[in-house]
Formats: sequence, structure tokens, C-alpha cells
Amino acid sequence: MEKKFFGYKAVLGAFLIMFITLGTATTLGVFLASLSADSGFPVTTVAYIGTSCTVSCVIFSMVASKLMAKGISLRTMVLIGLIANAVGMLCYTFAVPNNVISLVFFYLGGFLIGIALTFSAHAVCGALIASWFIEDREKLMGMVFSGAGFGAAIVVFIAGQMFKVFTWRQCYYILAAFTIGVGFLVAFFLIRDPSKMGQKPKGWDTVKADTGDVAELPGMSLGEARKSKSYWMFAVMLLFVCCAGSGFTSYAPAWWQTVGGMSSTSAASYQSVYLIVSGLILLVVGAVFKKIGPVFFAIIVFGAYALCNILTSGYSGQTGLLIITLVLGAIGYPLQASIPSLCGQSVFGPREFGAISASLMTFNYLGQFLYAPVMSICGMKLGWIVYGIFTIIGLVILLAAIGASPYRKSLKE
Repeated sequence: MEKKFFGYKAVLGAFLIMFITLGTATTLGVFLASLSADSGFPVTTVAYIGTSCTVSCVIFSMVASKLMAKGISLRTMVLIGLIANAVGMLCYTFAVPNNVISLVFFYLGGFLIGIALTFSAHAVCGALIASWFIEDREKLMGMVFSGAGFGAAIVVFIAGQMFKVFTWRQCYYILAAFTIGVGFLVAFFLIRDPSKMGQKPKGWDTVKADTGDVAELPGMSLGEARKSKSYWMFAVMLLFVCCAGSGFTSYAPAWWQTVGGMSSTSAASYQSVYLIVSGLILLVVGAVFKKIGPVFFAIIVFGAYALCNILTSGYSGQTGLLIITLVLGAIGYPLQASIPSLCGQSVFGPREFGAISASLMTFNYLGQFLYAPVMSICGMKLGWIVYGIFTIIGLVILLAAIGASPYRKSLKE
């Protein structure tokens, strides 16, 4: 008797892993002031947790791509990521008043959460969907990646409510238990390898009919991709757009409060709305991508995000302008981490899509590392305009990468 196709359960599993990983990682903003107060170190010093996390992401994104290329189980990678996430949050709770050991544990916690983001978020979840689907891959990836937006909005809201009842340490104990308890159940029951289940990815029959090759999918290997101009164009593009992409989420609430006189509560509420709308857009962004293709998709998404940043520079309390920038920012939300997985297959093909996407995430994290220095050097008002310009530069480079793709040229032959 033929087994029922498991791929859609894997989609649910990937969505939940994204929800858990990105949701719990984003709660740092809720507890940052408490970590500072209990340790006796200023918020600016404690906030280097984020820098430690980014450094870890850069390092372990390279490790993750090599592990995937060698065929390590995606479930194993997810389990490592979940453990790192939980232990990282627990590290924060070892804060000791006025003792440098607090900073050691804080930065260690941030480093471990960086491992979680590389082993149980976009790259690995994208590779999981790639292993189960050839048809509808972009559509389903958009749905899976929406877990990041929904997780960030919902888990952060719940964490804020818990903070009214529990201490910040108790909140982290609960979040760590949630990560391990729910995450492990998802990993063991929903994260499965199609080859070990004796199943083929959806769309395999179509590829087989088109190519006559049952051994492997069309496209480029990771080694071939790295030798192409398109790969390095794609990498440089990520440096620009991921720098700009992280800036809005990180700095917009502070900008609204500084120049618009908004309260911190209102700013947090608007940011939650922005993340929820972004999640809703990610639910359909894959279907839109499949329908209009990578070129028009890039023009729309990059254009919206560039305009969002440029308009934000002119915000001074206007509600209408704020709403417009939130909508434009939500349309551009895929720039924050989803571009390698959404556009990568169009440039490099499905053959080693997971490994290529994971390797490109290194440049994604390097770009995220740059957003704070850029804003610090330029100042916030000019910084928004620079982010907009970076986005436009990224668009031009991506279009060039698509045009130079050997895989796309081979499809036309």
C-alpha cells in the first residue's frame, strides 16, 4: 500500500520551528532593561548580545552549509538549534550583580542563539521544503517563513504578558521549556527525510518527464554555483539589502518615539501590527513569486522597501505616513532573511538548493551586522535614506545576477 504523502506535514513542522525559534529569539527586547538592571551594566553594554549573536550567525551559517552539503539530517540540525536556543536563554539567567561574569553569560547566550538561528531557521527550514517539493516550492516557503513574523509578534506579546506575573528569569525558564518541549515534539514527528520514508518530492514526476534523468534534479551544485558570477553578485546584493532590511525592524520604534512623540507602548503595538501584517504577506508571497517571476517580484519588493525607508526619514508624527511606511515595510519584509530561499532557486536551480541557500545566508548575516554601524555613522534621518539607496543598489545587482545565471541560460537552450 502506497504511503500517504508526508510533505505537507513537513511544511507544518517547518512553520512551527520558525515560529518557535524566531519568536523566542525576538523576546530579548522585552527583557533587555531587566538584564541591565540586575547585572548592573548599562543597556548599551548588555545590547552587545546582539553583536555576539550576529558573529555566531556568520560563523555557523558556513558550518550549516557544509553539513547540509555532506548530507547531515535536517532533523539533527533542528534539534541542535533548539537545544542551543534553550541553553542560550538560560545563560541570561546567570546574571550576577556588578560582576563581569554576567557579561560572559549574556554574550555566550547570544552566541548560542546565533547557532539556533542558523540551525533551526530560514536555511534549514528552506532546505526541508526543498527536499519535499519541487512544485509549489516558492509558495510553500513563503508560508513557512511567515512563521518568523507570526512568532516574533505573538511570542513577544505573550512574553510581555508573562512579565506582568513572573520575574524575567522565570519567563526565560518557561520559554526554554517551551522551546525544548514543543520543539522536540515537532522535530521528531514532523521533520522527516523523504528518502528515508521511500517518497519522492512533489513534482518529481514532472522533472523526470522533462529531463529523463531520475538520478538528480536540474541545476547547479554548490561548487558550480560558487564558481559563477551570479553567486557572488547574489552575495554582494545580500550585503546591501540585509543591512537595510534589518534596520527598519530595529530602529523604527525608537524613531517613532524620538521624532513623533510616540509612547513606548504605542511603538511596541505598531511594531506588532507590522510583524503580523508581514507574516500575512509572507503567507502569499511565494504564490505571488511563482505567478510573476523573480524579476517583477524583486522590483515590487525592493521598490516598496526602498520607498518605506525614504519616507520614514520624513516622519514626524503623521499617522497617515506611518501607516503607509508600515504597509510598504511589510511588503518588503522578505528582504530580511527570505530572499536566498525565494530567489535562489530561480538563479541556481533546485539541484543543491538547500546547500546553496544556506551558504548565502552567511552574507545575509554579514549584511545584518552592518546595519548598526551604518546608522551610527549616518545618524537616523540620513540613515533611512541610505538604507533606501542600499535597497535600490541591491535590486540592480540582483537583476544582474538573474540575467547572468548559467542555470537560467540553460533553460532557454
